Amino acid sequence: MSVDLYTLSDRRLASMAVWQQAIDGERPELVLPTDTSINELDGFLPVRWNGTHMGFEGLHIPARQVIESRGDINFGRKWAHALAFYTQGFEELLVAYIAAAAYAKAAGGLVFDPQQSLVMSPVRAFAMASQIERDIPKAKEALRRKRTR
Repeated sequence: MSVDLYTLSDRRLASMAVWQQAIDGERPELVLPTDTSINELDGFLPVRWNGTHMGFEGLHIPARQVIESRGDINFGRKWAHALAFYTQGFEELLVAYIAAAAYAKAAGGLVFDPQQSLVMSPVRAFAMASQIERDIPKAKEALRRKRTR
């Protein structure tokens, strides 16, 4: 299961520390690396979730790439920047949702989930993350049952 997620904003965050502060205000169980430059984010970003090492792919892209690829979606206005998140697996999706919501909150932007065609405020994206977290055990069980058939 591969899932894409995007934040759209008019400014980039200045540092991982600023991003981490936004995370800490909502979900301090997620810890970003302190030795990574946010400006050089271009690939796998290792994070810790409740002490477990995992991560997701992250990449800065022009927001127009996202907006133009989905002409059917109302993004409210044109945005300057996008941060793309690419995930594999349930927990990675959860931490990417939390990270995207926090980034959007700190940068004054929004979160876009193209799989569901959802444009969300950071508040709604944090709520989606909480729903994903609640759904993970059921999703894993359904996947396990499917594999044993």
